[in-house]
Amino acid sequence: MEVVFKQVSDAYIEQAAVLPALTSIDAAFASGQWHCLIGAAGSGKSTLLQLAAGLRLPRQGQIQAGTVTLEPTSKKALRREAIKQSGLVYQFAEQQFFEESVERELLFGLLNQGMNEITAKERASQMAMTVGLKEELLQRSPFSLSGGEQRKVALASILAMRPSLLLLDEPTAGLDPVAAEQILEVLRQYQATTQCTVLHSSHDMGDVYHCADHVVWLEAGKVQASGTANEIFVHHMGGMDNALLPPPLSIARQIGVKLTADMPKVTMHTLLQSVRERQLEVGERH
Repeated sequence: MEVVFKQVSDAYIEQAAVLPALTSIDAAFASGQWHCLIGAAGSGKSTLLQLAAGLRLPRQGQIQAGTVTLEPTSKKALRREAIKQSGLVYQFAEQQFFEESVERELLFGLLNQGMNEITAKERASQMAMTVGLKEELLQRSPFSLSGGEQRKVALASILAMRPSLLLLDEPTAGLDPVAAEQILEVLRQYQATTQCTVLHSSHDMGDVYHCADHVVWLEAGKVQASGTANEIFVHHMGGMDNALLPPPLSIARQIGVKLTADMPKVTMHTLLQSVRERQLEVGERH
């Protein structure tokens, strides 16, 4: 599902003051691709995700999400259509648990969509297996699980509804590296299987570089740049300190690899190849 923002602006009201969140956003998110949103806290990433999901309406402009067009005056029925076709995984989504068991948490959205309980249970069980939740956990309280297991429950409850548009707001925030990688692997496999469109907000540049087909860089509610991961990190952010770059690019720069915006993504495998080739060149000279 393609998502297009046309001159979209939005703001929040706080103590009678209007606080701009997004200003004149023009952005296109191609169907079936993994799009990452980057930028400092308060740059508008979460607001953009909520607008794409239909949870908010823009103050100005238009959002085309599949067959649904959202504008400032759009009716509730249209917003419901947008919400039905998308799934938003909030940062620390497990804080929104309210059911007594993992199974009931997974069933909630499916039953709310009108699915019968037998089919819903089959779907929930299948999705629990997909994200790596053991069957014996289904009758446990979600509040008794580890942080990584809770995040898997939150993901499974969204993925079970098979959204055409998957919106991820810092999906690995607060997790240890092992749990974070497990979550990302589940998401990558799901996206590869379903070819859904992903909009993923993240502060982890390593995750962004690894996952993204397309990156949008937001600052102060405006689009600073958009393009492939290499175009953003090599061309637009090439002057950044090494520590702020994705690890593969940081290491490549340190060992003297020439970086260009149109080169294939740098991986640890290609870096090792580069080091070996240099060692062979040095050996041949001697």
